[in-house]
Amino acid sequence: MSGGCPLRVLLRPLLLCAILSRRIVSFSTRRPLFCARPSTSAFDWSSNKLSTATIYPSSSYKLSALSSTPWPLPEVEARAALPSTRRAARDVSMAKLAKITGGAAPAVETSQKQSFSLSALWGVVGVVAMLSNAIRRLLPIALEPFKKTATPTAFTPLHWAQYVGFALIMAYAEGYKGFQLKFSPLVVKRALTLGPRSPLLHKVLAAPYSMGLFHASKKRQIVSWTIALGVIGLVKAVKTLAFPYRSIVDAGVVAGLSWGALSIAGIYAQALRGHVPSIDPALPDVKKA
Repeated sequence: MSGGCPLRVLLRPLLLCAILSRRIVSFSTRRPLFCARPSTSAFDWSSNKLSTATIYPSSSYKLSALSSTPWPLPEVEARAALPSTRRAARDVSMAKLAKITGGAAPAVETSQKQSFSLSALWGVVGVVAMLSNAIRRLLPIALEPFKKTATPTAFTPLHWAQYVGFALIMAYAEGYKGFQLKFSPLVVKRALTLGPRSPLLHKVLAAPYSMGLFHASKKRQIVSWTIALGVIGLVKAVKTLAFPYRSIVDAGVVAGLSWGALSIAGIYAQALRGHVPSIDPALPDVKKA
């Protein structure tokens, strides 16, 4: 009996520690664990009111930005405050974006489906027809090296390399960079501005209107007329070249114009499905009286 007393005295503190630790663990598991998440506001401890705080959808607790102590909230109040928190975070993001862009709205592609308009279709078809007519006139000369009547010595391997290389360069520089990224979206966007209330002259001359040759900003008209006159001058200059260099140049021009015509048709088809290009139509500024 006397030998068991010291053992009982030693086990009694251990048993007491085990009971206390079990109660601490059971108490801590009653509250949910919180992960690191940025808080957009704080809790007003003086009035005990919720002020746009961080709400956790998985539980009905709020973690204040000033303290890490969880504060229980009713489930209905937590769910009601969640949409306002998302709107506040969205407003903060838009404010930062506006500060970066200088207050201007970012140019994004709209997703509203466009209603079909005969005037817009007439403008797009007119521009594509102009490009197709130029392709039709240049294509026979560009295909002369493939004809059997051409002598084998007239087109050397060096000429073939120049033929293919210039066609690829023009397809990228004129077709992709010039048409698909700049001119084609402008044509489609200006064509879509034609509606039932548009002037009759704009509807009849829908193709030149879509190209920005008139009823456009001064800068747009200068650029459009420069491009149009430049293409006409280039075609006349190419006619003075002799074979095989005329075929090489015409092949590159045909590649660029073909890419441009297809890009205009493709962008217009996407616009009818709701993907309208975000480029500025460069309409003239309306002066207020």
